[in-house]
Amino acid sequence: MTNNENLPAPVEPGAGLPARPVPGTYFDQGDAGGSSAFSFRRILRGIGRYKWLVAGLTVVGTIAAVFATRYVNLTYRAESRLWIEISQRTDGLRGPIQSPELLRNDAWVELLRSFAVYDPVVRSKRLFVSHARADADLFAGMDANPDALVPGSYTVTVNGGTGEMELRAADGRVIDRARSGGVLGSPIGLVWRPAIGQVTGVRTAPFDLMNLRQAAARLDGRIDARLDRGGNFMWVTYTSDDPAEAADVANAVTERYVELAAELKRAKLDELREILNRQMQFAEGNLRQAELSLERFRVATITLPSDAVPMAAGLEATRAPVMSAFFDLKIERETRQRDRTNIERAISASDGRVSVDALSAVPAVRESPELMQALNALASRRAEHRALLLQYTPEHPLVVRAAADVEEMERGSVPALARRLLAQLDQELAQFDARVDDASTELRQIPSRAIDEARYRREVATSENLFNDLRQRYEAARLAAETTVPDVRILDPA
Repeated sequence: MTNNENLPAPVEPGAGLPARPVPGTYFDQGDAGGSSAFSFRRILRGIGRYKWLVAGLTVVGTIAAVFATRYVNLTYRAESRLWIEISQRTDGLRGPIQSPELLRNDAWVELLRSFAVYDPVVRSKRLFVSHARADADLFAGMDANPDALVPGSYTVTVNGGTGEMELRAADGRVIDRARSGGVLGSPIGLVWRPAIGQVTGVRTAPFDLMNLRQAAARLDGRIDARLDRGGNFMWVTYTSDDPAEAADVANAVTERYVELAAELKRAKLDELREILNRQMQFAEGNLRQAELSLERFRVATITLPSDAVPMAAGLEATRAPVMSAFFDLKIERETRQRDRTNIERAISASDGRVSVDALSAVPAVRESPELMQALNALASRRAEHRALLLQYTPEHPLVVRAAADVEEMERGSVPALARRLLAQLDQELAQFDARVDDASTELRQIPSRAIDEARYRREVATSENLFNDLRQRYEAARLAAETTVPDVRILDPA
């Protein structure tokens, strides 16, 4: 029989054990009975225990915040997106008459980075002057004379009470004085009327000047431009420590870029129209001369016997096959000989350059697709070169490249194609001579005036076709110039 007295007494559940904390509450053993759901004493004891660490972190954070707001320069970037029209060869079959695109895809970025875009922006946004932001109101009306601007450090002092203004150099030397409303800074190339209406007392503002080309170079360093793969979209970004200035300058650059592209395209169209007008006048003179020659010949031979036989109405005039073949061969041979002479005269100029107008008026040249393509390319490149000269100096890369292309076409590719055509005409003339000699024995009794009259008529028909073609092209160019559409547009301003 087991003795239960030696066994330990059973422990009641929960007796002698600490109470379990209620979920979702903080339990503080220092609290008598643990009845408080949330005790601040534990938090306060923790802060008191690590008070020096908390105080040090607070001081360091405050100093870092002050330093960041006052001494760290933030950089802002403004972006603008442009759309560039890329013409397709089939557009003319579906749409209205219009001119081709101004530049190739890879040249649009070069045009944006040209000084023709940067210089007006530098002047309008006063990027050639550096000053404190608090003094921006004094420099709002500043402009500069590019030829007389003197870079350097200066200080302007204005007196709001008396309206007096004084401009000093960095060494303290007085450069110019003026009163309210007057022009200040003329000796150093400034056209400046400081706005001192809101100035009270005496105010001094230091500033730095740089020449316009240096300011344009600095602007170029802050501009980034890139094209998409297809060349239809361009992104232009500008970085600055002032967000308002970043957006303002980016929009000014893109607006000037669109304006310059429109000016260049209109100048190119006007030049092409002028070239076609000169060619049309030249062709019109040839047509008039051919018509007068035919008229004089018919007046001189009106009373002489003719081999022409009147035909009754409704009947078709006929001629012996031998006579028809001889006339055709003779006229064609003389036409080829005249074309060869005109081509040789056009490419043998004293200055070594090719006369595009003279070559374009030659029928044999117009029948040569390769030579006509080269002449059209030369005329277009000349027009582009003249249009670029209106905006750039002769030393600009775009102008130099266009001049080199024109020089290579005038002295290389076009004369080479013309000489190749001369060799082809020589072969044709030799063949014509042999065939004409064979047929001439049967036609020696036929009056030569019939051949002359046919030649005159052929010259009139050829000159008329050339004139009509040039007049049609001139009207198309004039219509394209009047209804030109800009190649560049701003999609998303900064």
